[in-house]
Amino acid sequence: MKKVILVLSFLVLGAYADVCTHKQYNEFVPSKSSRYKLVVESVNESIKTYIDKKSIKYNKKTHIATVWKTDEARNVKGIGVFRSLKSYNMLNGKSQNTLVALYACSGVHLKSFEYKKWLVTVPGSIDEKVLNYLKFYLGVK
Repeated sequence: MKKVILVLSFLVLGAYADVCTHKQYNEFVPSKSSRYKLVVESVNESIKTYIDKKSIKYNKKTHIATVWKTDEARNVKGIGVFRSLKSYNMLNGKSQNTLVALYACSGVHLKSFEYKKWLVTVPGSIDEKVLNYLKFYLGVK
């Protein structure tokens, strides 16, 4: 019985070991920095999405806005933060992940990948909220 309890305690500790602390998230997105804008916070706070305002680039000829986006993936075991370089077409509302990097809570880089396909932005999604914020921030109608 003691062995079963010991094994169960390690499993429980392992399940919670990968959940990031507030301090760990603060390393990725300093909470007191005016550089980052909280764009989306889910109801149960499992995802918080920030954009780096200093990284916003807008090409008026192509109507493409590019920005670094950071998603705090709370309660996602093993992954603490998703960082992505996103492009948004301000005319047709499509978005593209140019580069995505996954990080553990400790800051260790887990994986990066490129994805160059333009996708339709789903209504009510995080990407739509980021797109709407960018339109407001850039004064695009």
